[in-house]
Amino acid sequence: MIKGKNICKKFSKQVIFDNLNFEFSKGLIIINGESGSGKTTLLNLLSSLDTDYDGELIFQNKNYKTIFDKEKFRYQNFGFVYQNYHLFNSLTVKENLSFLNVGDAEISDVLTLCGLYVSLNQEAGSLSGGEKQRLAIARAILSHPKVLLCDEPTGALDYENSLAIMKLLKKISEEHLVIMISHDEDLSRKFASELYKLQDYKLKLVFKNDSPSKIINSSKKENKLSFSYMITYIKRHLLKKKNSEPFDNLCFLAWINFYFAFSNFNLIDS
Repeated sequence: MIKGKNICKKFSKQVIFDNLNFEFSKGLIIINGESGSGKTTLLNLLSSLDTDYDGELIFQNKNYKTIFDKEKFRYQNFGFVYQNYHLFNSLTVKENLSFLNVGDAEISDVLTLCGLYVSLNQEAGSLSGGEKQRLAIARAILSHPKVLLCDEPTGALDYENSLAIMKLLKKISEEHLVIMISHDEDLSRKFASELYKLQDYKLKLVFKNDSPSKIINSSKKENKLSFSYMITYIKRHLLKKKNSEPFDNLCFLAWINFYFAFSNFNLIDS
């Protein structure tokens, strides 16, 4: 659906991309990379928001450089999901979706698809972070895009909400091409149809998975925590806690022992 041929990009004299070549056609495409590696820049190129590049970008056999009305092109083909939601917090759930000129039945259907069960008259600003992201995704797919572009959609969420959003995007990718950038390599490996990494000005394929991803069963999520996520949690919340009390440390170690004793080592490989 989207092809890149010898894509080069610079900011002044700083090289961002050097001869990127790729083809994204279906599924959940996830792109990892360090901060500053050009992940968001790549999304801007794919959506035609950034037109300053060398090489060829082709969407359904049409070269981007021959498309005159870029705004119409974006509206007809792309949906956008952002880390910080970009909702109208003072408007209701329904009002955040109604400007797309869709009926109540379609709004209800897409909210059900996204797992958002709140009043249509509730203000968006009163929703939780996970609920806001579900609303943002609902807004994106109500425009019936061919491609959903997601810029760190789990970046502002805790692990459980991140997991729920990834399950949703995986489901959506069965009918839409979903291209997502993320820092979370753990979740990326679990859910990606194709995983890439931006590094050294290149886009490198990490793996291409044509088989269904392992998805955590939400009914047993308490026993199926990601091992690498648990280690990350320890590093962030225990080892780096300078003033942690001995009792806190003992409690945490006891929790780890309990986890291994009763989870039957039912971990998801990272």
